[in-house]
Amino acid sequence: MPDIFIVGKEQLKIEYKRDLIAKGYKVKGFESPRTVLRKLNENADLLILDRQQDSEPSFKELLKLSKHIPKIIISDSDSSGRPMPWLREPLTYPLHAPSKKSLDVL
Repeated sequence: MPDIFIVGKEQLKIEYKRDLIAKGYKVKGFESPRTVLRKLNENADLLILDRQQDSEPSFKELLKLSKHIPKIIISDSDSSGRPMPWLREPLTYPLHAPSKKSLDVL
């Protein structure tokens, strides 16, 4: 089964981690982009990122080093008016306030 790295606040990780593990995925949680950078060599198959992390300096570096890894960026609020330059990155997809059921397509 694919390895999924979830980066963001604890609630986000708890909410999705249980459901994904129940489906047979191997899931690892990280507090920030900086902490996941150290583990990228462990061959993540998917990154799930909290959009609030995009203000961290290491977020850009993470996007650059993970161009070959699909990324879902989760936003829990309307982000209109705030630029999202990371949308131009390959294999990067935004999800606005998804429910656990939204991840059933994985």
